[in-house]
Amino acid sequence: MFLIIDILIAGGTLWLLMIVFNESGRFDMVKAEAGICLGAVILAGFLLGLLLPDGLRLLKPLGQAIVLYFTLGAVGGFSQKASLKIVIWFFAILFVVGLFFALISQ
Repeated sequence: MFLIIDILIAGGTLWLLMIVFNESGRFDMVKAEAGICLGAVILAGFLLGLLLPDGLRLLKPLGQAIVLYFTLGAVGGFSQKASLKIVIWFFAILFVVGLFFALISQ
C-alpha cells in the first residue's frame, strides 16, 4: 500500500513541478510527460538497485536524478536550467515527505 502511495505522491509532485516550471505554455501534454519521466525514474531505480552492490546503494538517488534530468530535457523539452530546478525540488520534496512518513510510522 505504501508503494502505491509513494508512486502517487512522486507522480503528483513531478506533475506539479513540470507545470510550475513549464516554459512553453503548453499544458495539455504535461500529465503524459510526467508519467513517462516518472516511469523512467522508477525503472532506473529498479535497475540500479539490481546492479549496484550493497555498499554503493546510496548512489541510487543520484542515478535517478541524472535519469530524470535527461528525461525532462528529452521528453518534456525543458531547458537545462528548468530541468535542474525540477530535479532539485523533486528530490527535496520527496525527501521531506519520506521523513514525514518515517516519523509517522514510528
